[in-house]
Amino acid sequence: MRSSLFLFAVLTVVPLLSAQPSASAPRESLANQIVAIVGSQVITEQDVKVDERWMATTEQFTDLAQYMKHLQGQLEKAVRAGNQEQAAGVRREMARLETDANRALNFRFSLAVNVLIDRQLVLQNMKSNERFAEPPGLVDKLFADYLRERKLTHAQLAQKLQQEGSSLPQLRRELFDKWLVDVALYKSITISPRKVKEYYDAHPEIYKLGEAVDLHLIALTKAGTPQERAEAMAREIKTLADFKAKAKEFRVERDGARGWLARKDTSLSKEIMAAAFEAKAGEAKLVAGAEANFLIFVSERQASRQVPLAEATADIERILAGQQLRDHHDRKINQMKKQFFVVRFDSAGR
Repeated sequence: MRSSLFLFAVLTVVPLLSAQPSASAPRESLANQIVAIVGSQVITEQDVKVDERWMATTEQFTDLAQYMKHLQGQLEKAVRAGNQEQAAGVRREMARLETDANRALNFRFSLAVNVLIDRQLVLQNMKSNERFAEPPGLVDKLFADYLRERKLTHAQLAQKLQQEGSSLPQLRRELFDKWLVDVALYKSITISPRKVKEYYDAHPEIYKLGEAVDLHLIALTKAGTPQERAEAMAREIKTLADFKAKAKEFRVERDGARGWLARKDTSLSKEIMAAAFEAKAGEAKLVAGAEANFLIFVSERQASRQVPLAEATADIERILAGQQLRDHHDRKINQMKKQFFVVRFDSAGR
């Protein structure tokens, strides 16, 4: 890994104004270095950088990238004005930010390499099975689903992939490989009703809500809905059906349903929660915000709400499946490391 990964990943490279070039300045042309070898598969820096997880990571540094550009402008002004003390201070701040960002990105890059190594181990283990065969028509279905979910045409996707240095055949292979990994890891996971009940009984702090309200909410931007209109809407709503009709009018997901909320819930603002617990069942209220008003409706209240087991089962199954998946994944990966050759070349390797 290069020490200047941060600037390479998220900034247009702008040389620092100094008599000597920065020791950590990124090179203009970078080789696509090998970071790992798993069995017969080579993993390169480019493989990591086109991975969706890594791309999402670098997007988190957009604000910092803009601030670095701002500092660059301040540095240029200080140099032109001959203010060496100010220029030195800006350089120190830029160096500190770059060091911190590189440290964070190096760590995340290493994690991304770990994920790709584990993925290759699972894939090669599956494909080495003599009974392995690609299900007919599966890739076509996965590809069609991919287009539909992203609302892209075939031509739009091809252009997007070309810009990213990928291709349609490569994407088709990746979609199948992802499906194969999911099958390999999830197929042996089963959650029994007994385990669900044990988890439910062991976590009363989650499922005993105490005083709670069944809340529905619509956000009304002040620019789009004048105050007088918002207040009139609150007066017009007399029933849950009235509220749902308004929610459909504003195309609010799930008709604005937020579900049962306890007083201790922190997912909404204090103002909204206070109004919700002041409201009577069947009452609508308008809560003022800085940029928007919030139309709320309490459909039901309970003095001591206990989430029924049947209602909690789906969430508990997801939690337990995640725990079991991690254990299963670790066992399976450790077994595969004994079967396949694995070597890492990046400096942050495990």
